Amino acid sequence: AGGDGTAPAPAKGIEWEASWEAALARAKAENRPIVVCINMDGERANDRLAKKTYKDRSVVSVSKNTVNLFASLDIHGSGQCVRAGKGITCAEHLAVEKAVRVALGLEGSEGRVIAPQHVFTGPDGTVLLSVPYAISKGELLWCWTEAVRRVTPEDAPKQPSSARPPRRLVVGGVAADSSGRGQALTHEELVELKADLQKGRFRGAGLREQMEGILRSDDPIALELVWTVLNSPWVMRASGEVPPLLHAIGQVGTEQFWEVLVPWCAWSQEEHRLEAVVALEQLRVPDAVKGLLDRWKREENGDVRNAIIRALAAAGAEDSKARKTVLAAAKSTKEKEADQRVHALIGCADLADAKGVRGALEPALAKGDARTRAAAAWAVAVRREAELEDVLRAALPTETDALAREAVEAALDALGGGAGETLDDLKQRITHDTIPRDRE
Repeated sequence: AGGDGTAPAPAKGIEWEASWEAALARAKAENRPIVVCINMDGERANDRLAKKTYKDRSVVSVSKNTVNLFASLDIHGSGQCVRAGKGITCAEHLAVEKAVRVALGLEGSEGRVIAPQHVFTGPDGTVLLSVPYAISKGELLWCWTEAVRRVTPEDAPKQPSSARPPRRLVVGGVAADSSGRGQALTHEELVELKADLQKGRFRGAGLREQMEGILRSDDPIALELVWTVLNSPWVMRASGEVPPLLHAIGQVGTEQFWEVLVPWCAWSQEEHRLEAVVALEQLRVPDAVKGLLDRWKREENGDVRNAIIRALAAAGAEDSKARKTVLAAAKSTKEKEADQRVHALIGCADLADAKGVRGALEPALAKGDARTRAAAAWAVAVRREAELEDVLRAALPTETDALAREAVEAALDALGGGAGETLDDLKQRITHDTIPRDRE
């Protein structure tokens, strides 16, 4: 078996079906799930999936249990598609994109379809699970394995140790593309804005109106513009402009903007540090881990430390130093670190180390104070940690705290296949977050 617990397979890429109709017919005949991978060019999360994740040995191995479709609107030349590989053409994946947007109800406002996006259906095309936007290898492996388990439990491979459910998991449907979402500015538009900024013509209301389009871009000029704006005398004098801009980076910014945020984690004003750290939690970029660990050693403000431990879990899910830091905070029994412990347990939902996480969650459920128990149960719900179901059931009859009881019930519902509709509200009441973490 491979290091992730799955049988090794030649890393030649996933085998794709040529059409939605062919996939549906094969899935019905062989009683297999269908996996639809929606991808576009020129955006880091999409590119990483196409170039690396879909060719990873563990992903290729688990994909042999399913019928697979690659959907894209981009052209990559004639003949076999060089981006998708494995025998399909660009004309075929263009037709797949057109077919699945109708069959699966993927089309959002203004005809847009979220990409990247992964949809897992039953053999009849009924949606089992879906995940909009970026997804890690461990999250993708969990979804792929879970889809097989829901259709043919007897054939399901064991969940790899690095696997965990995505935070954006949608059970039994697909995510809606929220109306009014802005588009990334084009390279030409960014060049024009850069010239205006250099000439002092781009500031104030005009800046705010364009900022979302800048932040949605992966163009290096967008990164340069934001660097310039955040360090401009105008913004620095108008200090009230800084927190909303840092917050916006976390809400809609592409991965490249982690470079802007890390220096702000050490800024003198606590409000600025807090917004920067929360934004890094939202972006979830592994490159930010070193900066977050450095700040963890120096930060004295409790609210910022709580945010750092969450950001470390999100960005460093697969980083050994980040995981060690988060798990140590989650296991702390010091009274003065009670609040920090709650946030670390919430962060455990993101970590790739299943055994280590269970080692933190189980004692928290059994021996922690009420808020600690609630946080641990919430993490179990998000992770769908079936091995802790007996612990939850044993705790439920004697649980007297209303919030902790609600969290335990939510965890049991999630383990039973529930969609987890109340988990976001529950998390806010457990953590007392003052800054929303509602990235798309």
